[in-house]
Amino acid sequence: MKIIIANWKMNGSVNFARKFIREINQVDSQNLVIVCPPAALLDRFSNFRYYIGAQDCFYRKKGSFTGEHSPLLLKEMGCKYAIIGHSERRTNFNETDNIVFKKWKAAIRYGLVPIVCIGESLHDEGNWQGAISQQLKLFPKKLSNGTIFAYEPIGCIGTGVAMSLDRIRTVLEFVRGLLNDERVSLLYGGSVNSQNARQIIDKAGADGILIGKTSLNIQDFKKIILLGNSL
Repeated sequence: MKIIIANWKMNGSVNFARKFIREINQVDSQNLVIVCPPAALLDRFSNFRYYIGAQDCFYRKKGSFTGEHSPLLLKEMGCKYAIIGHSERRTNFNETDNIVFKKWKAAIRYGLVPIVCIGESLHDEGNWQGAISQQLKLFPKKLSNGTIFAYEPIGCIGTGVAMSLDRIRTVLEFVRGLLNDERVSLLYGGSVNSQNARQIIDKAGADGILIGKTSLNIQDFKKIILLGNSL
């Protein structure tokens, strides 16, 4: 079984969600499938056969934090997972490693499984080891809470060109060594599609994939979640 996560980002609509749910509910995947729609659409997934997750969560359960999403409320809305520290949050909303760590702790405290995104920026391309080490510095060794880590090099997101298989394998092995935990699930994200998904899992050693734009193409997403039935 592999982990397949769909991150819709700020896309989709009520009508699209209805169509997506209807069609994906007919697909019998043997994988762990998690769909993360915009928060405003979460309540539309009450009859979804697979798991749903949030694209972010705040590090407090309630309070005067206009526009933020409580991890406790996300749990009540049916989320089991929450993406933490996506590069778009780090870059566009100035989320620091400390904020990401606080969100990770809050997600766990209130019953969400964190999907922590890590990955070097274009500026850090020559020192990806240092960049990723810094992003993981606050996390404890031997995680026992099911945390998932997704390697997403910023230079590959939305470009249509994924990182090379050798590089993905090297980075995932590096991350596993830093975490010193063979049980932790390590994913790859960044221009994943129905053409390269199998190779990323088979040849790069990823435990799964985090999919952005392609997850909004229902037919392609069907292919990807069915692909795992034979993996």
